[in-house]
Amino acid sequence: MTDQIPIIDLQAFPRGDRATRVRVAKQLGSAAETFGFVVVSGHGIDPAIGNVLKEAAVRFFDLPRVTKMIIRRPTNDQNRGYIPYGEETLVRMAGGDSPPDYKEVFAIGPDDVPQELYFTGAGSYPSFAPNLWPDAPTDLRPKMLAYWR
Repeated sequence: MTDQIPIIDLQAFPRGDRATRVRVAKQLGSAAETFGFVVVSGHGIDPAIGNVLKEAAVRFFDLPRVTKMIIRRPTNDQNRGYIPYGEETLVRMAGGDSPPDYKEVFAIGPDDVPQELYFTGAGSYPSFAPNLWPDAPTDLRPKMLAYWR
């Protein structure tokens, strides 16, 4: 295994032919399987959108833990809301064991899914669980959704 995080360029993916899309998808899959992380370039996201989101996210994570816990994810299988330090050990998904991950997370998913059974029925959970939004910072939600789009 290399100690360099792979950089995958997505620029050709959206308009590329099938062979190009398969090549890029295999690069992403290989990076995920062998390294676990990837840097994505050529994604077309305006850097300004990411920069303003980062600033709002830092303000969220700087809040007191008790404030962030108000929107704690309701169950371990639902990746929506705040996930505090020490609550996840991702290596267990691959059958490994280690101390809990040293990270905290604020996770969202699609925010405006159609009101159809596929998205709202019992089988849609946890993939389409509703997002949990904090009261502060007030600009976090619009900035996260702008980045999501």
